[in-house]
Amino acid sequence: MTGNLIGEEFDQYVFDQIRVRQATNAKGFGDVKMSSNDIQVINNKSSFLKLASGVDIFQTIPEPNVQDPNNPTVREVNEAIKQGILDENALYISSGGVVVPKSAKRKFKSIINQIRINNSFQTQEGITKLRQLGFNEPEIKLYGKGSKLAKKSILFGGLGTYGRNDLSSSSTGNSIIPRSGISFSNSVFNQTKAYGLGGGQFGKQPMPGITSAKINCINRGSIRTATIQIKAYNTFQFQLIELLYLRLGFTMMLEWGHNKFQAYENGKAEAMGPTIIEETWFGTYQYTQLQMLQLIEQKRQFFCGNYDGFFGRVTNFNWSFSPDGTYDITLKLTTLGDIIESLQINLPTQIKNFSPTSKTPVNAPNLLTLWLDDFIKGDTLNGAIWGSGKYINLKSINFKRRLESEIYSFKLPDGEVITGNTNNLRAMLRLKVTASNIIRESINQLNIDDELKKLKAVTFGNFSILDGLNKENSYFVTFGELLEKIYNNILPRVSNNGGDSMPIMGMGLDEDLNIISAQPNQMSFDLNVCYIKPYLNAVGVDVPSILTQNGIKNFFVLDKDGDNDIFYGKLLNVYLNFDFIKKQLDKSETGGSLSLYKFLNGICQGINRALGSVNKIEPVINTEENKIVFIDQNPIRGNKSVLKKLLDFVPSPVEITPIEVFGINTEGKTPQSNFVKNFSFDTKIGPQLASMMAIGATAGTSTSKSIDGTIFSKMNSGLQDRFQKTLLPAPGFLSQEEQQKAAEEAITEDLRAEFDDYWGDLTTTADGKTNYNTKFNSTNKKTGNASGNNSIEWAPQFKGNNTGGNYGGKSRFLTFYNFKTGTYKGFSFINQSRGTTWGDYKRWKATTGKDIIAIEDINLSSSYQTWLTYAMGGSIVGKKRTDGSDFNIPVRDALYLNLSNKNFFKQGKAAFREYIKVRDEKIFRLTNQPSNQGGFLPIELSLTLDGISGVKIYQKINVNQKFLPVGYQTNAETGTLDFIIKKVDHELKDNSWVTNLSTISIPPSPPSNTRLMDDGVFSYLQIDENAQTNATNNVTERTVTGTAQRFPVDQLSPDAFIKEHLKNSEGYYSESANSSRRGNYQEGDMAYAYPDPKSSQKLAEIKADPNYKTGDESLPWTIGYGQTYYAQGQKYERNGVMLIGKGTESSSPVKEFDKIDTESADIGFELVLNKIVKTMVARNRIKVPLTQNEYNALASLSYNSGPGVADYKKDFYNLFNSGKYVEAGLRLQTTGTNNGLLTSRRMGEADIWFMDNPGNPS
Repeated sequence: MTGNLIGEEFDQYVFDQIRVRQATNAKGFGDVKMSSNDIQVINNKSSFLKLASGVDIFQTIPEPNVQDPNNPTVREVNEAIKQGILDENALYISSGGVVVPKSAKRKFKSIINQIRINNSFQTQEGITKLRQLGFNEPEIKLYGKGSKLAKKSILFGGLGTYGRNDLSSSSTGNSIIPRSGISFSNSVFNQTKAYGLGGGQFGKQPMPGITSAKINCINRGSIRTATIQIKAYNTFQFQLIELLYLRLGFTMMLEWGHNKFQAYENGKAEAMGPTIIEETWFGTYQYTQLQMLQLIEQKRQFFCGNYDGFFGRVTNFNWSFSPDGTYDITLKLTTLGDIIESLQINLPTQIKNFSPTSKTPVNAPNLLTLWLDDFIKGDTLNGAIWGSGKYINLKSINFKRRLESEIYSFKLPDGEVITGNTNNLRAMLRLKVTASNIIRESINQLNIDDELKKLKAVTFGNFSILDGLNKENSYFVTFGELLEKIYNNILPRVSNNGGDSMPIMGMGLDEDLNIISAQPNQMSFDLNVCYIKPYLNAVGVDVPSILTQNGIKNFFVLDKDGDNDIFYGKLLNVYLNFDFIKKQLDKSETGGSLSLYKFLNGICQGINRALGSVNKIEPVINTEENKIVFIDQNPIRGNKSVLKKLLDFVPSPVEITPIEVFGINTEGKTPQSNFVKNFSFDTKIGPQLASMMAIGATAGTSTSKSIDGTIFSKMNSGLQDRFQKTLLPAPGFLSQEEQQKAAEEAITEDLRAEFDDYWGDLTTTADGKTNYNTKFNSTNKKTGNASGNNSIEWAPQFKGNNTGGNYGGKSRFLTFYNFKTGTYKGFSFINQSRGTTWGDYKRWKATTGKDIIAIEDINLSSSYQTWLTYAMGGSIVGKKRTDGSDFNIPVRDALYLNLSNKNFFKQGKAAFREYIKVRDEKIFRLTNQPSNQGGFLPIELSLTLDGISGVKIYQKINVNQKFLPVGYQTNAETGTLDFIIKKVDHELKDNSWVTNLSTISIPPSPPSNTRLMDDGVFSYLQIDENAQTNATNNVTERTVTGTAQRFPVDQLSPDAFIKEHLKNSEGYYSESANSSRRGNYQEGDMAYAYPDPKSSQKLAEIKADPNYKTGDESLPWTIGYGQTYYAQGQKYERNGVMLIGKGTESSSPVKEFDKIDTESADIGFELVLNKIVKTMVARNRIKVPLTQNEYNALASLSYNSGPGVADYKKDFYNLFNSGKYVEAGLRLQTTGTNNGLLTSRRMGEADIWFMDNPGNPS
């Protein structure tokens, strides 16, 4: 697993070995016969097991190299400091130079004495253990140091000996010599004999040996264990095994594999060669733990997946004594990563000082808390961004002092906007005051310098509401930097023979490879936990530049795959709040300790919650590299495309060899047959998944209010449960329609209650002395709640008139007849009754007042776009306040840095989750692709294979799945599930090696067009984001209840809506207008030509063309709003020369390095669009009238694919030309999708086609 990428393909050597084995097993079918090599491998192959000990009999620790222990020199002390024998403060710098103080001399002598005492003690202990074992003095002298005894006691084919049959130190043999024969000596430990090891008290007993081994994955592969069964036949053999192997915490090397294999198709039967135990385990070079794991992977590749190894430490053992005098021993090894469960991270201790001005050790609760506290103490200048963006302070960023050279904009009272630095603006403002009477009258009292200070935002920064943001919780550090600190300062280090020390386990610290799923417009909803740099695509929302400025690390990554977007996040660029980290460190377990795993898991859970609970991030161990990595169970949309972009090598489809489960597959170049011994397919559905499946089984329904069923709806596409056509709630719960109706009624009741409160309940006569002609003012009688922009007062009544009319005689009194005058939430009324006013208000709200919003009516929990506007500032597009002004939220009133308003962030999270649910529902409706929110699914495929190595956790498995229903197949383009390896277990016994593979499932999640999917959710098609998606509107059914009129096409033309829609779809790729496009295709507001986007399959086809020329893959070059040629009269720049377009693709094609400005792009867009629609309706291609929306959809199709009627469009044109408008709209969804790349666009055009559609004529 590279980084934390899920779904990688097998390594190429694994695919090659699968292909070789399946080709060999298929021989004998048809004309291809087995060779003698094939028969040897199939019938004469067996497995082997080797176990070597890492236990050395103690060797003396070398003393420091010193001439006189009582008087060491400065050089000798420096050397001791480097070796870690003395600390850094051992030397003293005086005016005369560096000297060795007396205290250091005493300590130096004491350390030498301790080393000598320890050497003597340890040496004697080693001798005692060998003597107790029964070794005589010559044998003790022979085996009493280092690894010589371990070399003689390798468990391989019984008990083998490393090297030659020679005990001299010059032995460099690279084989394991087996024992044979019977020993007739009295020695308990003979050197070469198989029988008689341990003496002859009970006869000549066989040597000890391994009987079987199991290698298992636990915790979804985070940790591997090896359980080894060993047989010893007498007490001496047991004691020897106990001395060398039953040593808790000591490292061992277990290796296994096939003794014969084929590396290539039709290759010879190759014998297994020397492995790590023979070549490097006992060598003089001391390998690090990571290097040892890398050696195992190298051997896997070298032996083509027919070898495997396990480097681990002893974590448990047990043994039993049998009546026949033998010992049955069970040895358990665990991969080195298991230390994460026990390594404590919060132990109080004397630790290094992080202060740059002091090296004195300090006492602290734990190292991480000290680091964070020291960082805050060291920030005396209130910095904003440090350490290449690894640290930020949100409060300081907000108050960041602006530079004198920074460019500002200033809006004058007449609407003109002037720009410049503060000095330029000061001069321009003074000139304007002098030149313009209007401006002079408006700002002659204005203090220009004060206004410029406001622009610089020195005092209040950008956000002015900062409640709850204080010095303690305004500091943030990237997750990657936190892991760096743990890796370099907390993890214990391992050093072999004085070599470079390395942390006891690794960490995945590459920010480009530690990626997680991300959602469009995702934010942190708890800044007390974390912060991510925003990337918002919500119309009207203005993200303050301080939050997105250069220097702050990017979390979101947006890339393209054809017409679709690849969207994911960089986990290590999540900024963690200092205060949150310290709180996690305080969450100690029983006994006051906190394990590294619990701490990292707590950090991940906090991130999951803060980012909207749409991620499932967790720490795991990559056992192949003994490294901590982090995975997100929710797959990234477009995961396959992401893997291609991030990995150095991804096998092409022709290089991927699926595993054959049974039978012979003759479809490929070479017949393939299986080496699978057994397989099973299991579903383990819990209560939550049962609910999801029930939702998914309901026709046309993919979600309920609380449950996402789109994952299983995909599996059930085209099917309907005859007895469960509609999913109904349990008794006592309302149906979805009833919920909606109840919600509408509740809203109506609430609105009426608000109105009644506003109106007031006074029913007595109101006496007054004011004549009816008198202008109403503050002295008049007022009733009700008249807060905000609302107002209300008695309406004047005429004598004898109790109906509110204006007839009758004059009266000096105002008599209350429930008639009033006022303004309610933007609706004004004069001299009306309560009932009439309420009815008029509702009608006004449904028509001319539908875009008027009263602040008190805003529900931030239901409108994510509105919440974002309140969080960041901006405007609710198309909406007005009750006073008629645009609904703007200035950044000074934005609430994102108001940390004390917890309810506001709770509302945002609720609104975001609803937005994602509706968005996922639309993606499913338009593309039939399920949500990526389901995480890992317990739908498991299990395979038992003839032993093979190199298969790794979280890789994708490819299986020829003829035994599976089509809906479960993973290697088809339309597959429902992807199977991901969760366990790779091995079992060795009776000279046989089998591998058991277990999987978990995730729904495939291809990329989608981000902008198109937000259409109708909250932006471009101007559909209310809160409107519920009609679950029955799938790709084969549309609701047509519109009333739009159809007109002859010569009376129609592209309207403003479709022009804006096309511009949004095509995009003007410049820095200012589309920040998602990066690279060399923009310069300010200038747009450069860019290559036509193509899928990887299309690129491969182009390059495979015999007539291919370099650069063909980029054609046609595109510019502006999707132009591939310049319109008649359109200006463009090529190689520094301004040119004029001639209006055809042949005479004025767009070429590389061309550029245009926005004015030219707009002109070109209009001219090209007009030419396209003119051609579109020419030659009587369209024979029937169309609605404006149908015409718009055709215009979009023609702009994208050309105005002609190509063969793939004929069915579509024939349908609407014959009056079958509904059928034509459905056909449009699948017209010219370019192998699925344009599916999203066609579905969007179909959405337009069906807007206000009257259906087929009767």
